[in-house]
Amino acid sequence: MAPSQFRDLLAGRSRSRRAEEDVSGTEVVVPDNLFARLVEVVRAEFREYIEPSTGRIGHAFPVGAGGTRGRESHTSATHQRDGVVSFEAVSHVETFAGAVARAAVVFGGEPIASLVTGWFGGEPARYQIRSIVNVDGILAEPLSPMEGVRLESLPLSTELFSGYLPVQGDRSPVQFLGRTVLTIDHSASPALFRPGEGPSVRAERATAASGARAEVVCQALALEADVFTEVALSWLDFGDRLGVFGLGGGGGVWSTPQANFRTASFQNYSLQTDYATGATTLAFEDVPEIVVDGERLGAALAALAQSPPDRLNVAASRWLRSKDPNPPLEDRFIDLRIALESLYLHDFRNEHSQEMGFRMALFGAWHLGADLEERRTIRKTLREAYNAASRAVHGGDIDSGRKNRRRKRKNPARQWSKNVRLLSEAQDILRMGLLTMIANGQPDDWGDLVLGGDETARA
Repeated sequence: MAPSQFRDLLAGRSRSRRAEEDVSGTEVVVPDNLFARLVEVVRAEFREYIEPSTGRIGHAFPVGAGGTRGRESHTSATHQRDGVVSFEAVSHVETFAGAVARAAVVFGGEPIASLVTGWFGGEPARYQIRSIVNVDGILAEPLSPMEGVRLESLPLSTELFSGYLPVQGDRSPVQFLGRTVLTIDHSASPALFRPGEGPSVRAERATAASGARAEVVCQALALEADVFTEVALSWLDFGDRLGVFGLGGGGGVWSTPQANFRTASFQNYSLQTDYATGATTLAFEDVPEIVVDGERLGAALAALAQSPPDRLNVAASRWLRSKDPNPPLEDRFIDLRIALESLYLHDFRNEHSQEMGFRMALFGAWHLGADLEERRTIRKTLREAYNAASRAVHGGDIDSGRKNRRRKRKNPARQWSKNVRLLSEAQDILRMGLLTMIANGQPDDWGDLVLGGDETARA
């Protein structure tokens, strides 16, 4: 196989499992005498990073034996508490030399030499953490709300897929049609290190804000688009050049404990397969587009990507959890209550629940209401939602209050619909509060706001 053919195969390996297997199973054959010379060159040029007693070299990217001399590398992918994944590996010189040979054959000696020279000069290894985001819609256009963060919807035909999708195991390319991909740039330094010399690799987000982890990007997107979003699964992507070093090795695919790779709830669609090419296309009667203002999304992400997180993060996180259609309605009301308290209660944690509910509804009404009638409506909705959540907390049932028991037994379906509507109305108000606080900041004095003294804090 010619290098150009292999590069084409790399670019399209996510279209089918067969292509993925062909990529991972490809071998580079180097005559013994040339390979021996290559190993000696690697020993000489990389000596600063080679442990003399074992002949091993450390690197912040995967290297696979994949048909070359040497043994499999020892790899370690560490998932840090802030969502950054640190990858490091230790390989024998022969294994590393074989990977260099494979990369040079595929991409040419000069580009790979330039890459290695950059590592010698202190350049980090650059990679991405990519995530499939569960969201019922297709982005109208790709978005880059912040340096180092990108969102895009995948093509509607498998024929147009590029090669980075994790189609191994029980996942097929068809499952990815139209799904949203989040890419966050990362860097790891040093790219090369000598094993056994203590902590080796430091990995971090190469973004404009260190707190721009995937979950926070989902919160910002959900607020701007008013849709439920969550990270379904994530994986390390070292790109084609670094990735070709590690064919047969990598960081794997993972998901958060709460999330699943959910089937998108698209409506009025069909799957059409061209049996001549094997390509499958997702066709819509009316494409369910999600239109988002990139500048506003960036502002929301910047406000939420603070480190350490503040009350705004808690409110956004719990609001988003209340939007998840899967948990029981009681749990969603409880998440909503926590979000409301985080946004509108600050110095009143020792008060009784009724007093907290009164202040929360009052602050929310004055924060968002433009006139008396609107403030009355907001206050009423927030009080009712907060009281329903309180009943869920104390009685395990939204309708556990004495006044509601008979009504619940008489017409439970009607009462459930009423509670669903109440939850939705309160979620809309809370979303408006979050976006207003992101745009204008928190009022300097909530007491002055209630007295009409801080007009700039209102919507």
